[in-house]
Amino acid sequence: MIEAGKAKRFGNGREAASSGKKGGKASGKARREKRDMRELAKYMLDLPLHEEEVDEDATSFDNLGGKNTTVRGRIIKNLVTKASNGDLHAIGMLADLAGEAPAQQIHVEVKDTTKMTVSELIEYRRKLRERE
Repeated sequence: MIEAGKAKRFGNGREAASSGKKGGKASGKARREKRDMRELAKYMLDLPLHEEEVDEDATSFDNLGGKNTTVRGRIIKNLVTKASNGDLHAIGMLADLAGEAPAQQIHVEVKDTTKMTVSELIEYRRKLRERE
């Protein structure tokens, strides 16, 4: 019996092909399930909160309180309320949703250490440790 997470050596091509086919079917099933969940979530978010027609004619944020909106609209309204009260997590989520979050920048420096002398390499490693 094979332990979970351990690779298996196949004795012949048929066994490998059969195993690959099983994995492909499982992967396809998982992708379909994720897609269905995503579509259901979008459907639920677009449903009106109440039976009457969705009212999209709000003239101010305060005016949204008694209006019938979608589930998505109510979530965003609650998020905006939290953000306006200073909730940093809500502010970040709102900025992400609006596409206004600052891009994360990572600086990567690649240095060819194979051409360094031993003393240069020691100095380079010391400088790296100081940055951490």
